[in-house]
Amino acid sequence: MGVTLMHEHILLDASGKWVPPCCCSDRHLAELPVKMENLGELSLNPLMSRDNCQLFDVDVAIDELMKYRALGGETVVDPTNIGIGRDPKALARIARLTGLNIIMGTGLYLEPSHPEWVKNSSIEQLTERLMYDLGGAEKKPEVLAGLIGEIGISSRFTPDEEKSLRAAGRASAATGVPIEVHLPGWERLGHRVLDILEQEGADLRHTVLCHMNPSFADKRYQRELAQRGAFLEYDMIGMSYYYADESVQSPSDEENARAIRELIDDGYIQQILLSQDVFLKTMLTRYGGHGYGYILKHFVPRLRRHGISGEQLETLMIGFDQFATTTWHTGATDFLAALADSPYAVTYMPAHAAATDFPLMLEALQEWDAIILSDIGANTLLLHPDTWLKSRRTANRLTLLHDYVAGGGSLMMIGGYYSFQGINGGARYRHTAVEKVLPVRCLAWDDRVETPEGCYAEVAESHTLLNNIPGEWPWLLGYNEVEMHPEGPFAGVDQRHVGTLAAGRVYSMARLSPAMD
Repeated sequence: MGVTLMHEHILLDASGKWVPPCCCSDRHLAELPVKMENLGELSLNPLMSRDNCQLFDVDVAIDELMKYRALGGETVVDPTNIGIGRDPKALARIARLTGLNIIMGTGLYLEPSHPEWVKNSSIEQLTERLMYDLGGAEKKPEVLAGLIGEIGISSRFTPDEEKSLRAAGRASAATGVPIEVHLPGWERLGHRVLDILEQEGADLRHTVLCHMNPSFADKRYQRELAQRGAFLEYDMIGMSYYYADESVQSPSDEENARAIRELIDDGYIQQILLSQDVFLKTMLTRYGGHGYGYILKHFVPRLRRHGISGEQLETLMIGFDQFATTTWHTGATDFLAALADSPYAVTYMPAHAAATDFPLMLEALQEWDAIILSDIGANTLLLHPDTWLKSRRTANRLTLLHDYVAGGGSLMMIGGYYSFQGINGGARYRHTAVEKVLPVRCLAWDDRVETPEGCYAEVAESHTLLNNIPGEWPWLLGYNEVEMHPEGPFAGVDQRHVGTLAAGRVYSMARLSPAMD
């Protein structure tokens, strides 16, 4: 994902926040377009102008985002959701034209923006809607959401807002997709929000609490939220507005920088997220604002002046879920050694060799009795160098694998960072011809379950796949999470012992070898 802004609106209808001025002399400003003559007034009361609350122009959005990209930006998380102008197709177009990764949100904002159907919907029905947007239902939308949020919580915390929050918690628990929660920044509702999400089974380590800047001075409050696992999002960087409707002033960037430095000193750097929450025309450079590039151009140097190191800045802007070192090894050494004296002839292809050497014809595949895939992403097989580098047509080797299994061949997929859906979803076997013949279905997102502390699998002697394997299994340090195929495993497998670690299935006339993750 690279340099990432975690909370920016690209296209938005925030008219629900519009507060027409009560003073007769200012009422004419309410319906005027944003222009030079009223920028001063809007800096003191930005929500008094309806036009200021509307970001509808795709061309303007592209122009603004390209300035962010020119500064090194790579990803934007857009938490605009249902009822406030979310436009999935337009976002997909903007992503293509800018070359940026854009992650779209789903869910419901503050109650005044809720569509009419929300009031009569149950938590279960709202959860189903979120699951559809996230790709977790049988039917899929054309553009998938990758975030639940921003879920709107007002200072009144209405029953419908709580219902929306509970649905978000359930959808996150079911999918693993993170949640962003809009908090009224000058209130203290963070623990109540986390309590509700915890009740619904959500992982608080995948929960982002937005608009933490105003509570920067309440150190105990923020640190207690972080201790529960939540991310603290300082997403009002560069926002110098006075909000007359609430009689509150946004914190200054000097206050923001000091607070962030103190959180880092206290050990919370891995739970701090930065953004600007662009949501008004006057925040765009075209209308005299800072634009999406402000943090990179101006706030990062301020953080450096506060003693924050380059490595710490990388954690803040790119993330900590990275591999700190890189090593090279074949990964199959022990497996090949175990088969060295066996009657089986093994052809071994590491990923860099498989891209070229894996057969392009079904007849060549059929020379093998069984094929094992492990840590070989779908793109390695899809994109032969002749296609990737020379734009030539080549065979679809995922389709060939499907046909190989359908014709009687045996296939095994063993888990890894580039098996099933893989790390950051990068293995990409979901919705491919290979997934059709697997006994499991791949998730739509990063499917890793990392267990460095170790997890244990009990082997049952009656298990069809593992029958007569002597001794105990070693500790497992991680696995890929998958879903069982709706047609079920092949006959004889005891469902109680299948879990997500081993499964098999008959496809056509062929027995599909176990999928191990």
